[in-house]
Amino acid sequence: MNGPRIDLVRQAALSRCTGDFEWIDDRVALRVASARENQGFTAPEIRELAQTWIRGGGEIHCAEENRPNWRNRRDYYYWIIIEGIDEFHPRGLFVEMELTDADETDPLVSLLNAHPPTFP
Repeated sequence: MNGPRIDLVRQAALSRCTGDFEWIDDRVALRVASARENQGFTAPEIRELAQTWIRGGGEIHCAEENRPNWRNRRDYYYWIIIEGIDEFHPRGLFVEMELTDADETDPLVSLLNAHPPTFP
């Protein structure tokens, strides 16, 4: 992968194909769903909120992956902050993603984490 591909992240989120925009694994989905700070939202509900946010033109952010445990896995990670959810007012819900497969015609995005933002 040469550079950030926000366009492919958006394309995967908008896809109607099963598996193009999913939690990276069941363990992560269970952890996110059971996290108290996520106010009882299930992993599928958070995925749907993320897709709705992106479908509505919500901003997708990108950063170079510099965290030691993940540098060898990916060059970039992506995130959104979903605003307008009463349970997460006023800070929103942070959802972290990776572009797992940068195929131009069928990209795959894996959801990595979700929680209220821990940064200003």
